Amino acid sequence: MDAQESDRNGAAVRKPAPATVVVCEDGPVIIRGDYDLRSQTDEPIDPQRKTIALCRCGRSLQKPFCDGSHIWARGVTHGDRSNRT
Repeated sequence: MDAQESDRNGAAVRKPAPATVVVCEDGPVIIRGDYDLRSQTDEPIDPQRKTIALCRCGRSLQKPFCDGSHIWARGVTHGDRSNRT
């Protein structure tokens, strides 16, 4: 929830809520709050909402946003990675 502050005239001024970032196991990164989302070329991306899920699996057709493609990727096995060099 956003906090309220007052300006010099006593009018309420919205204080931005800090962003919260949650990394979901085998899933997306969830970002909630006020944040500035930009592309790798520093172009602004309008998320159109306060809470977003960013793709981590690379399979989303809605990049950079998650579209649930990681769910299908769970069936794909890459073998035991513990002994790779």
